[in-house]
Amino acid sequence: MAFLKCSECTNMLKAIQISNKISQVGEQRLLEYSPTGMKCSEWTPIIENLRGYAEGIYCPSCFAIVPLEKEEFILCEDNRIPGVVSHEFSSEDVLDKLKKLAEEEAAEIYVHTLPEKEATFADIPETTPEPIKDALHRMGIKRLYSHQAETADAVHSGSNVVLVTSTSSGKTLSYNLPILSRLYNHPEERALYIFPTKALANDQLDQIRRFSLQQTDNHCSLDEWFETQLHLGDRLIHIGRLDGDTENGPRQRIMEKAQVWMTNPDMIHYSILGQVQKVKYATAHHTRNYLRNLKFIVLDEMHMYRGTFGSHVALVLRRLLKVCRELGNAHNIQIITSSATIENPARLAEDLTGLSGFTLINTDGSAHQKKGIVLWNPGMSADEQVRRAPSTDAITMAKQIMTVDQKVIKSIIFQPSRSQTMVFTRYIKDVLRQPLRLSKEKVDGEKLAAFYTGILPNDTRKRIIERLKSHDIHVIITTNALEVGIDIGDLSLAVLVGYPGSKAAFSQQIGRVGRKGEGVAVLILQDEPLQQYYMRNPLEFIHKAPEVVRINPTNYKLLALHITLLREELGREVTKEDLQNMFPGLVEDYIETVLQVAASANQEEVVDKKFSLRSISGQNYSVTIRGQDQTIVDGLDEWSALRDFHEGAIYWTPGEKGYRVDSINRRKGEIILLPIQELTYYTQSTYRDAIDIMQTYQKQNIEGIDIAYGELEIKRSVFGYKKVYFGQKHESEQVQLDHPSVTRFTPEGMWVTLTDSQWGHLRNNIQEWVDEGRSLDLLAEGSLHAAGHAMTSVIPDLIICDANDFTGFSASGMTAFANRPVIGFYGENGSGLGTIEAIYEKLPQVLRKALELIESCHCAEGCPSCVQLPGKGNIELFKPGAKMLLKILIEGID
Repeated sequence: MAFLKCSECTNMLKAIQISNKISQVGEQRLLEYSPTGMKCSEWTPIIENLRGYAEGIYCPSCFAIVPLEKEEFILCEDNRIPGVVSHEFSSEDVLDKLKKLAEEEAAEIYVHTLPEKEATFADIPETTPEPIKDALHRMGIKRLYSHQAETADAVHSGSNVVLVTSTSSGKTLSYNLPILSRLYNHPEERALYIFPTKALANDQLDQIRRFSLQQTDNHCSLDEWFETQLHLGDRLIHIGRLDGDTENGPRQRIMEKAQVWMTNPDMIHYSILGQVQKVKYATAHHTRNYLRNLKFIVLDEMHMYRGTFGSHVALVLRRLLKVCRELGNAHNIQIITSSATIENPARLAEDLTGLSGFTLINTDGSAHQKKGIVLWNPGMSADEQVRRAPSTDAITMAKQIMTVDQKVIKSIIFQPSRSQTMVFTRYIKDVLRQPLRLSKEKVDGEKLAAFYTGILPNDTRKRIIERLKSHDIHVIITTNALEVGIDIGDLSLAVLVGYPGSKAAFSQQIGRVGRKGEGVAVLILQDEPLQQYYMRNPLEFIHKAPEVVRINPTNYKLLALHITLLREELGREVTKEDLQNMFPGLVEDYIETVLQVAASANQEEVVDKKFSLRSISGQNYSVTIRGQDQTIVDGLDEWSALRDFHEGAIYWTPGEKGYRVDSINRRKGEIILLPIQELTYYTQSTYRDAIDIMQTYQKQNIEGIDIAYGELEIKRSVFGYKKVYFGQKHESEQVQLDHPSVTRFTPEGMWVTLTDSQWGHLRNNIQEWVDEGRSLDLLAEGSLHAAGHAMTSVIPDLIICDANDFTGFSASGMTAFANRPVIGFYGENGSGLGTIEAIYEKLPQVLRKALELIESCHCAEGCPSCVQLPGKGNIELFKPGAKMLLKILIEGID
């Protein structure tokens, strides 16, 4: 062993390694021998006087080449897969390649360039303590973005704040700075940071560590996975992450000593509030003391709190504030929220918290690099005369534009579902490794490309992000789990396979690229009416107004559930006055009804089981591997569990280990998997719904058209699944389940019913299209379905939601609706509260937008660009009748 001995000056034990695998300019790292062997530091940008040196190992004294023996070469070999560093990425080159590719593939393309934007700065507030100013200077921050300074001033003045700026604009520093300043001056006060996911809380704990470079004497006693201490001058600020993963030792320490708790709504609901009345335990004392001194609540990624989840969270926050007041908290508790761009964010903040008077800060002072936005419409397949699937074009893009000079562009690919992330990852690895000349073994496991979904275990998610930052992974395939502000490093290319459902989500996803260098974001449109409408009207899409977010925390079922828990947390009965204070707008009769429903609930069962915040269903499922003490998926709501993990379903991990569902225990909420040797196919469930009306909340009759909003009962049966084989060797197979799984849920719904005369008017006007193959009944029914499809398509244009939030239905012979023609919508089991009410409120806009969509398409009787929806059968749809029907409805409502 030569011990890194220089060939010229005989210097030993240290050397500098230079590599061009990631950066054309070069990167360097230090190699150093210690008593335990050779150590390699992290790669850093190459220093000025080493630029121009070839890849190799050099002496740090004379810069001569250091010869390596075989063992040393193996130890310090740069095994990273070659990639393109962000500041060397050229958006123009990629856009030129995309335009050329569009011609070759007969795809439609629209390119819009967001110009570079300079930052607007402001001074660090004078109220900032000197040690915190010093910390900012250490981080290289001499001035703040204007919105950061504005937020700090508003918080310092005692205001509640709604901060709405772009992705990667420094929202975290906007609230960290004023809160840490206050806690520095008032160490007895406390702050609660609430994030929608555990992964985001973990990431923000890493971010806040940057305020402290100095290690404290007792730093070694901390568990850095869950907690940290900021050493600021002569003060220590203890910060900890409290969630279901926090181990007992750090949990006790955080609850007793931490000034800042980082958590999620589920943890407040399941654990924190439940500790308050358990007075014989030390945790109760710590929790009561913390809540009594709570000064700040941060609600990050506020736009994520929509539908059922948002409605639940609004009630959790009201319980939290009520308990604080009950414990004698005399502070003016300030709430700081951050959000993507939505319609009327201040109203959402008020709906979530029950408070008013929020200061809205929405002038973004951050800088942005030049970014190309591409709308890509796949061409028609030659044989079937249908538009190619977006994933097909995404694979073609990966092959043609995702590598440059045998290096991979750092990319993120958003897929609409968990199963599609897994399937796509298998394909893209094979596509990318070929131009890189890498063997299959070189990219096995979490290398080159990996998928990331919200149901992966926490340690797996963290490991994937670390490997993305360290260049072991260059392409990450994800759902909207990485839409939120987790730090995933600097990426250059985003590919969105299908529209993500809202302009806010679109902005968040494309905001993942172009942070330090230029960026390109490609939206591959699906053959679906709204997305095809956007392709026909690209500027309308680029400049469209943000959508509305709605929640409904006054839903009587949810409210009754939370009252039952609040009773336990207060240690007394919840009174009419309590509810009037929490919801000033509720009428007395409704409050009495809610209290009666809560009183009839089994208190012990509700408190013991604790319902999920993510759905209306109380049953949660865990997924484990037979014979192993390992939960690979946890916290699934019942509908998602039975849909994705039915009998015979296939699941696999980011490391490509495959499993088949072996058994389902619905009583215990357990799903057991068996390992399989080879992944040859994946599965897609098939199901049907039966609908009934439970009760009607609101009803209007306009010109004979009944418009209603209420509660429905949905009986959903998963009766089979499709086997879809990888490659093209086998046709897909439909499999019937021996034991179909049935689940019931009672979501909010809204529906529109027509009178006999209106239905007759439609039938008379479509009479001329009747022929031997199409009866009048068939055309009328097809008109109803086509109008419903068009309305379903445009709803996400007006309300923040996606295909998983609601389901549309239409029929002329449903018993529940007195056999009258009906078009309606209901929330899915895990979503929909507030969304359905917003559809009810915005029905005139929905109808007009649906008509506009149909009229903008030049087909004769209906196509995927106007009335056909993916996966909905689309049999016997009739566009001319749908246009007439929408006009009848619009004339009646206007």
